[in-house]
Amino acid sequence: MTTFKKLQMANTICADSRVDIRKSFFGLCTTLTYKPTQSIIDARQIELKPSDGNLLSQLMNDGIDALLKATSNLKLSPIVNGNYRLDVCISRDHQFVALQLMKYMQLNYEPVTDIMIFEHDDAQRVSKIL
Repeated sequence: MTTFKKLQMANTICADSRVDIRKSFFGLCTTLTYKPTQSIIDARQIELKPSDGNLLSQLMNDGIDALLKATSNLKLSPIVNGNYRLDVCISRDHQFVALQLMKYMQLNYEPVTDIMIFEHDDAQRVSKIL
């Protein structure tokens, strides 16, 4: 599991009004919670093979509806050292999910999609593909 601060979308998620930020242990530890359910939000980075990354990029760029339609048939297969990396913030009760897809280019992971945020039933559907 990765730390939240390492995600490129960290500032955007922190600015979201649905997320509460708590610092503890002299400011060294940061805990995010989804306000409506008070569930802790965990950060993940999932590396993907090119075929999964291309498909996910297409779906995410087509919009939220396209991704939600594909959730019933889509299952991502994580690999080590993938060309694509999916940055995920997910609440432990699966009521909040934030996604951003990155691609390894010029010795760094660069965003290829905007940040997508899902709540409630939509978040539960998206969490099943992770």
